[in-house]
Amino acid sequence: MRQAALSRKPMSDQVRAKISANSTFAHLFKLTKVNGEPFYISKEKLSIDIRTIKAVAEYCKCSENTVRRALKSKGIIKGQWIVTKIDKIK
Repeated sequence: MRQAALSRKPMSDQVRAKISANSTFAHLFKLTKVNGEPFYISKEKLSIDIRTIKAVAEYCKCSENTVRRALKSKGIIKGQWIVTKIDKIK
């Protein structure tokens, strides 16, 4: 059994990220720009998924309380970002 486990191919980064996101108690948050301003993470993505409130706060350069308040109201942070809580990655 040990040899079989050692000879297995390593899992891809994409699969590892999905397993990690689905095995945590942290929620996933989607961050997009207000008013449809262009915001490209890559060629096709217009938003970014972030795993924790702390990480959202660091990305937006604001406090965690600001993010929590935004989630309770319309979701707008600093008039620039819209944060929404989403389900786990599928």
